[in-house]
Amino acid sequence: MLARLGRAGEPSDRHQRLEDHVGVLAGERPHGTDERGVGAHGVVPHEGCGLVVRSALQRVHGTRVSGRSLGRDAVPPPSKSVAPGPPRTYGRRVESSNGQADAWTGRVVRGDRGSVRVVDAEGGVTTARVAVPVSDPLDAPCVGDWVVLVRTGDDVAVTDVAPRRTLLERAEPGGSSRHQPLAANVDVVAVVVGLDQMPSLEKVERLLVVAWSSGAAVHVVLTKADVAPDADDVAHDITTQLGAETIVCSARTGVGVAEVAALASTGGTLALVGSSGAGKSSLVNALVGDEVVATSAIRSDGRGRHTTVRRELVALPGGGWIVDTPGLRGVGVTDSAGLSHAFADVEELARSCRFGDCTHQVEPGCAVRGALDGGTLTLRRYESWRALQREAEWLERRTDARLAAEQNRQVRRTTREQRRFRRARGH
Repeated sequence: MLARLGRAGEPSDRHQRLEDHVGVLAGERPHGTDERGVGAHGVVPHEGCGLVVRSALQRVHGTRVSGRSLGRDAVPPPSKSVAPGPPRTYGRRVESSNGQADAWTGRVVRGDRGSVRVVDAEGGVTTARVAVPVSDPLDAPCVGDWVVLVRTGDDVAVTDVAPRRTLLERAEPGGSSRHQPLAANVDVVAVVVGLDQMPSLEKVERLLVVAWSSGAAVHVVLTKADVAPDADDVAHDITTQLGAETIVCSARTGVGVAEVAALASTGGTLALVGSSGAGKSSLVNALVGDEVVATSAIRSDGRGRHTTVRRELVALPGGGWIVDTPGLRGVGVTDSAGLSHAFADVEELARSCRFGDCTHQVEPGCAVRGALDGGTLTLRRYESWRALQREAEWLERRTDARLAAEQNRQVRRTTREQRRFRRARGH
């Protein structure tokens, strides 16, 4: 599949330009850490501490700032034990010679049309316009992104976005091959399921594929346990049938809320995804200890209301962050990467087939068909795997075709510009 700009862990020209702009202060490390960057909250990611804007200072003051650039190898892999420090260590202002901060870094806490709200190291929140040229919505700054802010007079603009460590995204509704970013640089994705309106296992599997594709750790959180006497049985079924770690909780009674909070207790970022009415907003309020997100009752027909209308990063009392996302009614898988995690049992069987290109239909020596016949693999799970696999393959083909067409258009534009330039010079 052709490389796309902005995908987590993938290189891009824009990311290479960012490495020319952003570096780590030589010999400086976050407060409370040793020379390895290890402190009370574990390893502190380089993108969260000690960032300086080199070229911005050079343009404004002609000052050269030394330091090694921030590459992808400098960012630790996603893990619950590798998480950012407390909010106070996020970002760093860069003071100019006259004491005015002209360029600094921060993290996007909310996105609006054409602008974002960014929190800096001191906890200050700035609204800035987005000045990053993007050809794909996936490249636009989203909640959780680390960004470079530059002030010119009264104007504050986001001039670049740091390479993403993880990216939670979904395919845009309507069969489009474009992807929509939901949250960046998250450590754990929690698939939230309301026990009062338990969705089908196929819906949960689809959400798990999207969650695993982000590159973060994944849990299933069953909410509203106070109205479900069989909550523990449902959790056992999800764990055994879907292979996902499951937490049972209730925002009303407080049961299991501490377990959910522990997912981000080391200063990490937890993202909640799920259908409308699953109890995400109530869970956020329970985790924060205050009503920071509006909630509403389930409709009379049992369908949830869209209480959350935008994605927002909320600070937790324990030092971590939580992202509440709007309810997802149509969830399109982005690629086949998440299938290997969400369907690890089926993928392992498929690797044991006699033929590498086995279609799992009539071929001899098919381990998948053998598991179906032997009862160790259910027909429901097999059909769900095949359906999501076909959807991911179709989307990848559509995406490749779109990217190839965009590349051809760019080549034609460049050729026309070169011809006009040569004609203007009389060649």
